Amino acid sequence: MKEIVEYVLAFIILLSVIPVFNMMVNVYYKPLVRTPQTNVVDIYATAVSLALSNAFSNGNLTPELPELYNSIVSYVKSAVGETIYSRYGFNATVSSGITGVTVSGGSLVVKTLYNGTLAVLLVFKGGAWSTLSKASPDAFDPSSGTYTYTFTLQNTPQAVVAVLESSSARFVNYWFQDPSASAYLYSSSGNVMLAVSNSLLSTVKAYNHPNFSTVYNTTLLYYANNTFNAYSSTYYEPLVWVVFNPGSYDNVTLNRSSIGYYSRLTGAWNSTYSTLRTFVGESHVTVNLTCQWYSGNYYCSNPVYVSSWANTRNLTLPISNLVMTVLYDGSNSITAPVYRGVFSVGERPPSSGYWETTFYVRLGVFDYVVDVKVWQR
Repeated sequence: MKEIVEYVLAFIILLSVIPVFNMMVNVYYKPLVRTPQTNVVDIYATAVSLALSNAFSNGNLTPELPELYNSIVSYVKSAVGETIYSRYGFNATVSSGITGVTVSGGSLVVKTLYNGTLAVLLVFKGGAWSTLSKASPDAFDPSSGTYTYTFTLQNTPQAVVAVLESSSARFVNYWFQDPSASAYLYSSSGNVMLAVSNSLLSTVKAYNHPNFSTVYNTTLLYYANNTFNAYSSTYYEPLVWVVFNPGSYDNVTLNRSSIGYYSRLTGAWNSTYSTLRTFVGESHVTVNLTCQWYSGNYYCSNPVYVSSWANTRNLTLPISNLVMTVLYDGSNSITAPVYRGVFSVGERPPSSGYWETTFYVRLGVFDYVVDVKVWQR
């Protein structure tokens, strides 16, 4: 009987202690948030910088494609080492000094964190393009610390590229009328490649080139010397040989040459995306003509074919000043950005308990602000 009483008393005491223990743990005990050492943050910052530079130098700064995004994360993991990666999580937000590019109601508005000269590239449906620029902003908001540049547009573009030249940096950002209607630029064995969704590719017509089979017309738009331009197609007719016969017909030989940029379907990225290789196409045709002066004009017969040859040359990435590739048919077009305005690499950071560092990195010809957060798992 005595033993039973002792067990009952012990049980009652235990029940009375549990609430007190819970209160001590949940109310009075506040464990310190563990944050990584500064040197761990520095290791991650260095690894992220190297990973981004490696991705761009290999032509694969394309986080929208999971395989290329994972290669950036894998590079960071390899650079910091398995031990650190398993103990500490990270997130890197890569952003431009151009915080916003918007088109609405016939106006283009660009917001930046820096004062400088702004150049704008407008790409329209069908493949036509034009440029705008301003030497200084139209307004400054001291509460947000942002500068605003405003342009009036006659027509709504399909895509916009904005480049800001400040006294210390150069930034780029984009706007797309339909962000889902863009292709993705990447590199394969050094070649310039495009991943295009099958449904999107069907909106642009290919044509049968006499020398290069079925191809898509392609424009390469680049930024240099504070403005935009295109690596455009060329056509020329250098005079090779003329046999003059005064008072009679002249025998003329011409070498007709053309150089253009095209993209050709090469296969499938996956079940929904096709891959295209962008290349330089060169064609040369030698023809003979008979020509004669008549009433002050020089008249020539139809050309007579002599010989011809065609050649294709690879384009290799990175092309640092390239900002956009456009497939077009005159009615519709598909745009593919080369750089990005903002993207994130790594895991979602916690709301607190992380260590943070911010630095600049230059990718190609443009600068980015990189914010790295690191926390203990």
